[in-house]
Parts: sequence; C-alpha cells; structure tokens
Amino acid sequence: MTDHAKCPSRLHHDDLLRCSGCLTVLYCGRKCQRMDWAAHKPTCQEMQQLVHDSGGIDTTMDSKGSRFIRYMVENDILEYDLSFDKSNSPVRCSPSKFTINVDYIPVPFAITIVPIAEARTEDVHWEAVIEQSLQSNDRLMVATVNVQRGRLISSTAFLLAAP
Repeated sequence: MTDHAKCPSRLHHDDLLRCSGCLTVLYCGRKCQRMDWAAHKPTCQEMQQLVHDSGGIDTTMDSKGSRFIRYMVENDILEYDLSFDKSNSPVRCSPSKFTINVDYIPVPFAITIVPIAEARTEDVHWEAVIEQSLQSNDRLMVATVNVQRGRLISSTAFLLAAP
C-alpha cells in the first residue's frame, strides 16, 4: 500500500518506490508521487533539513524498520555471545551500565560495548531508554544501532533483555 492517501493501488511493499528525498514515503509509481507531492513536499523538506542539520544522521525510523533492526541486533548479539560475568574477575559488571553499539555501516558490521555515560545525548528518546535501563535492576540494557539508508545514516536506541 502506498503513502498517497488517494492511490487505489495495492502493490506489495517490495514493488513500491521510495521518495528519493526523505527515503520514508512509498509510492506505486512516478504518477502517484507527482499527485502527492504538494502534500508531501513540506514534510519531505523538513526531514531533509533535520538530516542536514544533524550532519547526515537521520534519527527517525518507522516501526517496521525498527522491528526489523531490533530482530537483526538480537540475533547478531546472540551470535557474539556477549558476557558480562567474568568468572576470573572478583567484580561482576552490571549490564545496565553499558550500551551495546551495533554499527551496520561498515562491512563486516561492528559490535562494541561502551559505558552508558558515553551514549548520553540530547535526544529525548535515547535519554528515556537509558533511564529505563538504569532503573531496571540489571534486567535491561541499551542497544544503539547505526544503519545506512541510501545516503542517510539512521540511528536508534532501544532496550534489550540483559544477557
């Protein structure tokens, strides 16, 4: 289904075209895109300006994209077999005090673990996720993810069950 409200087309998601400006809105073809341009243009330009102002980082991600990325991160972390319990260490590390950063931009992708203080930003969503993790009694931890969408880099943060 396209994002143009008046489009009668019911094409499969894989057959739709994406707006080349914001990379978020879907259309069945150029005609559909032209018909919707007057309504979409202000939003598209605003999204492009946000990305430009943030140095090329697009922090927005739709719910389908977020669910897919979360699935990928959970699987990749399981394969990495991350452990915060060092049997030879007298001190157990608290997973809630760390962030798992998954960067899908380079190939192969990179997973790093950093102190949660390094993940703090001005982003209200990220800060809320960090606070939930810190208050979870070590049941949750923060995952941050970078992915490339066309020429844009998208970043998001969410909670995972602590290992």
